[in-house]
Amino acid sequence: MPETGQVEGIVTMDGAPLANVSIIFQPQDDPNARASMGVSDEQGHYSLSYHTDKQGALIGSHKVSVTTPTDAPDPSGQAKEPIPAKYNSKTELVVEVTAGSNDILLELTSK
Repeated sequence: MPETGQVEGIVTMDGAPLANVSIIFQPQDDPNARASMGVSDEQGHYSLSYHTDKQGALIGSHKVSVTTPTDAPDPSGQAKEPIPAKYNSKTELVVEVTAGSNDILLELTSK
């Protein structure tokens, strides 16, 4: 297994915790590398898993996407994502993961 750093933090939207959102860290250096994922709790806290038996994310720069799991699409057949595209499908979020423990605050804005 490659070296990972432990990653956890809080995700907010306009200062309020975002509950039950998916957070994905995709390594920038190798788009084919395994992404790390986590889901926030009611307080917006998340921690990432790299593999079923390995926590964290690969060391290095990551594009971060935050999405809301959707149960039902809108009438057009497209799911309506309440989180702006600049944080998911067209993410502009980039963070650096280092060896050891990483506490990464993701502060999103609806504007």
